[in-house]
Amino acid sequence: MTLHKLFGLMGMGAVALVLAAAACTSDETGTGGSSTGTATGSNTGGSGTGTGMGTGGMEEMCVDSAAPTCTSPDPAHENITQTVTGTVTGTVVDVQGNPVDQLLTDVCGTNICLFGVTNSAGVMGVESMGNFTAGIGTDQEFVDVRLLYGSGKRFAKMAARLPTIADPTFGTINALNLPDVATGVDMAPNCAIAPNGTQRSQGGDVTQGDVTLSIPADAALKHDIVVYEESQMGFRSTVLDLSGGTFNFPAVDPALNLEVLVALAPINTTICPGAKMTFANTAGWAMGAEVEIFLNGTLTFNHYAPYGEWEKVAEGVVTAAGVETKGAEDIKVLGTYGVRLK
Repeated sequence: MTLHKLFGLMGMGAVALVLAAAACTSDETGTGGSSTGTATGSNTGGSGTGTGMGTGGMEEMCVDSAAPTCTSPDPAHENITQTVTGTVTGTVVDVQGNPVDQLLTDVCGTNICLFGVTNSAGVMGVESMGNFTAGIGTDQEFVDVRLLYGSGKRFAKMAARLPTIADPTFGTINALNLPDVATGVDMAPNCAIAPNGTQRSQGGDVTQGDVTLSIPADAALKHDIVVYEESQMGFRSTVLDLSGGTFNFPAVDPALNLEVLVALAPINTTICPGAKMTFANTAGWAMGAEVEIFLNGTLTFNHYAPYGEWEKVAEGVVTAAGVETKGAEDIKVLGTYGVRLK
């Protein structure tokens, strides 16, 4: 049971400090809580060895060599202190406009988290002991406060700035749909996932939906065992052309002029030394056009982008196969990416 479920069932509104590694994750089907916690984030580097099932059911090592070791760059966060007063409100719908029920809508800084969840109408609030209260009460001092919504199971996880007003309201916002976990594709076929989430790859292309990851031979994968059960660790993807509808993604910085969102799950999975990404050219960009690729930061340590911001992590080019990263090892962590023409 995740801490969201535990706190929701127990109604522990007075619980003080918890690890946000668990505090800001859930299966998006349990109840939220009204607790506060330390918003420290979670992820670990990609290393370790996994075992695989060989032919005839015989267990064997996927590779014999030592696993590569990678370190997250951990770029500096903004480190802005802000006192949020009143109640954070809003309604969440999916990209088709349907209300999203039981979606995590946490108000999190790098110091504390206030846990929220949506009801059947998509309204943000707090649920405890089966009782739902609209809105997420704040009156707290945060460092780099963001609305952290989605957990990477049914919907991509994104971090959005709060309006700098009393009783911040988001209005109606969109969550980015992900394919069902049952459609996930094993990122390292025939190589088992160890109890700590590590998995070794023999290399090759992994395709789901409109995205292909080209994973190097002998790469080390590290999955987030707080967010996912092993059966949910298959690769899934969504590519959304932002010009294809009227969307409101508060996490998307309008100053960046992002044109396409690419959501990759399981979120927080690291690939060491990194993978090449190819995705469908849904925006219809011209052949040979160059693009810039940004990652939305949803972690506060062991991270690849500053929390709640967008970090440029790669460049790409439009080819006959789609939009490809220029580097063979540019995608080092799965999460929500934004793309624009260079």
